[in-house]
Amino acid sequence: MNFVKVPNELIYGYCRELFPNSIYMYMVILDKMWNESGKKYAFGSDRTLSEWTGIRRGHIHKYRQELIKAGLIKYIPQGTIYGDYDEKFKDMKSRYYPQLVAGDRNYICVPKDEILYNKQLKPNEKLVYILLLAILNKQKGYAYPSQAYMAETLGVSKRTIKRIISELEQKNFISVIRDDWNGSRTVNKYKPMYSIKQEAASMAS
Repeated sequence: MNFVKVPNELIYGYCRELFPNSIYMYMVILDKMWNESGKKYAFGSDRTLSEWTGIRRGHIHKYRQELIKAGLIKYIPQGTIYGDYDEKFKDMKSRYYPQLVAGDRNYICVPKDEILYNKQLKPNEKLVYILLLAILNKQKGYAYPSQAYMAETLGVSKRTIKRIISELEQKNFISVIRDDWNGSRTVNKYKPMYSIKQEAASMAS
């Protein structure tokens, strides 16, 4: 699949509390997740996770601890079995067990190559883009949230949202349609350049 299913709750329930890098790292863990005998997990060293996310290797521990504290992942370090290190399992890679995964509904389809792993975008820019995907009017092809709403949802300032929207527009990831409403104020409509319909995602699952 060329997309990853991101639970709505991750965006609406955790963005105000966690660092953007933590949220981004969790989405990458979701994408790398295996399903073995009903147990869903991703595995890899700090170095591997750094390569996947572009986050500095020395910072992986910080964001992992935040995800653990938030209850989003259970983490089993390399060589550990049942909570204790065992020399027999020294080659077993670290494992990440996501605690919040997408169900049959209430998820956002995030394109992998264009958005999730795109090195042109910073984690906070990806989160704004994903929020626009979450509230996209599927028939019209655009979203029209206020900057105050986006700031409140993601736990940042309106100034930050304004800057990120400008950067996304300059990088051609969104187009912004500015309409006057009753001649008194401007309503912005945001059209993401890359989106996947949930119906198509369900068929591809």
